Amino acid sequence: MNFKFIPTQRNILSVAVQRRERFVGHPAKVYSSAAQTLEPRLIAEGFVHEAKEKNARPIWGHDKESDHYYALKLTQKA
Repeated sequence: MNFKFIPTQRNILSVAVQRRERFVGHPAKVYSSAAQTLEPRLIAEGFVHEAKEKNARPIWGHDKESDHYYALKLTQKA
């Protein structure tokens, strides 16, 4: 299947590739609601996966049910 990136997706993934630990940072100039719509598609396509947030990782979101913060990390596919 051919996956077409929108510019915001391409930008956040290209920044993550340059990081040593490959964590995806929250885009600075994108509203939170818009950024949250990017996440499910990137996870569904297998480009990123959720990881428990630890110190110095960019926090992507908060699971209200478990009260845990999580980060997104690139997979080998990305």
